[in-house]
Amino acid sequence: MAKCTICNSRKGKRTCKATDTFICSLCCGASRNQDKCTDCSFYSQIDKSKNYSKVPYFEIREMKNNYLHIDISVLIENDLCGFDEENDIDDETAKRILERLLDKYHFQESSIVFANGLEEAGFVLVNRHIEKKFREIPGEVITKVLGAILRSLKRHTNGRREYLDFIHNFIGMPLKHVLNY
Repeated sequence: MAKCTICNSRKGKRTCKATDTFICSLCCGASRNQDKCTDCSFYSQIDKSKNYSKVPYFEIREMKNNYLHIDISVLIENDLCGFDEENDIDDETAKRILERLLDKYHFQESSIVFANGLEEAGFVLVNRHIEKKFREIPGEVITKVLGAILRSLKRHTNGRREYLDFIHNFIGMPLKHVLNY
């Protein structure tokens, strides 16, 4: 298979109607526009943007009565606290990490695109711990916990660090200092 004609580094698996060549999925997503790509089947997928506010979630009363849901939530929020301590992130970065996790668990994307290395590092950290500790748990349960955490973040933030400060107070010292993952 030929290399992508735009980046020349990845395999060109998609036929681009605009350039009449093969391009990779990342370049396809980055270069789409309405003028050139209206008839393309890949362009129609971009119109169905992800609506993270419609992701299923557990209500607070469902969470507080289920130790598994609490364990998953504490693990994720603990990882966000630890990642924040090491990288001094803001609520927006925490939100994007949660959205990338939802891309995997809810939207079932096999290839996740990150805005930057910090976002990717946060995703890798949290996802590694989810897969290690909760590998037997159905993805729908993980999705609903992530959805509940994302809703909490949106309720507590004003765009700076309000949510992270809130969970730091709730979690206290990140468990990585106490537990070995």
